[in-house]
Amino acid sequence: MEIFGRDLLKKIQNAELHGEHAHAIYSPPYRPLFSYEEILTRNPKFAAVNILLYLKEDQWWFPLIVRSTNENDRHSGQISLPGGKKEESDQDFAQTAKRETSEEMGVDEHY
Repeated sequence: MEIFGRDLLKKIQNAELHGEHAHAIYSPPYRPLFSYEEILTRNPKFAAVNILLYLKEDQWWFPLIVRSTNENDRHSGQISLPGGKKEESDQDFAQTAKRETSEEMGVDEHY
C-alpha cells in the first residue's frame, strides 16, 4: 500500500487531526466524556508521547516500551509509546515528548 511507502511522512504531516472526536470514540464506555474546557477546570496532568518512525527494508517500524513495575504508577507494566508528564521547563509538548524519549530510551533529544 502506498501509505506505507516513503511518502508516509507527507501523509502524516498533511493529515486532518480528529482530536476530541477521536478521543470520544476510543475512550472506554465507562469514562465520562468532558469537553476540553471542562477538563481544564479539573487540574489535568499534561503529558506527551513520541512515536519514532523509521524505515527499514521498505517497511515502517516504531519502538514500544514496557513500563516498569511500580505499585504507585497507574500505568505500571503497560506497553506504551515513550512519553510522560510535561515539566515546567518544557517549552511545548514536542519538547516534553523528546525529553521523555531521551530519558526512557536514550535517544538524543536533538534528533
